[in-house]
Amino acid sequence: MILLALALACVEPRVPAPGLPADLAAAPLVVLADERAGLEGRDDLDAIDRRRLLDLAWRNRSPAQVSDDLSGVRPDRREEEAALRREWRTEHVAYSWDNLNPDAQMEPQPEHMSLTWRVLATKLPWARAHQPFEEPWISEYFARKRWYVVRGGPVALSVIDQVQLDRLHRELEAMTASDLEAWRSSLPLPEMSPEEAALEARLATELLALRSEQGG
Repeated sequence: MILLALALACVEPRVPAPGLPADLAAAPLVVLADERAGLEGRDDLDAIDRRRLLDLAWRNRSPAQVSDDLSGVRPDRREEEAALRREWRTEHVAYSWDNLNPDAQMEPQPEHMSLTWRVLATKLPWARAHQPFEEPWISEYFARKRWYVVRGGPVALSVIDQVQLDRLHRELEAMTASDLEAWRSSLPLPEMSPEEAALEARLATELLALRSEQGG
């Protein structure tokens, strides 16, 4: 099954960004937001420098720090923290696509989030790292990109890539058998070619078989 066998590669340990105090690097987002709010309206050099550090601390997160595990956050702040983490993910997922080399970008996300697009999105970080693919249709897709040259070798994914992959994996895993059956029965969509519709139906069938094996 090609959809859910998408384990992340081992990545290099992350260290705080240069000049970032350890307490800020590990602080919950609610703490950063509170201090940032307290500096509003100040334009002295100390405030400017501190805002720079707070912004750096906001950006320099690890996937573990923006996970759904809020056990390390004060109970009365967990709802706020969860909202800030969702905001963080949204910003960083958008960043991951918007700041790619234009030649490296995938086509715009379709109005209907197809299974084909989701699978290709999960493969994009590996393609940018010049990794080979076993599935011919995925290899053929990226082979049309002039930047894609297979080299292989070890891969260290960025935090942005990890957040993007985590979100895509969770969205795929959240699709129930009923969702998949309804999606498959809606095919082909008007904008799909016969080949695209056939691939989409095959991916839905593979996921349905996996759901059946899992009893879900």
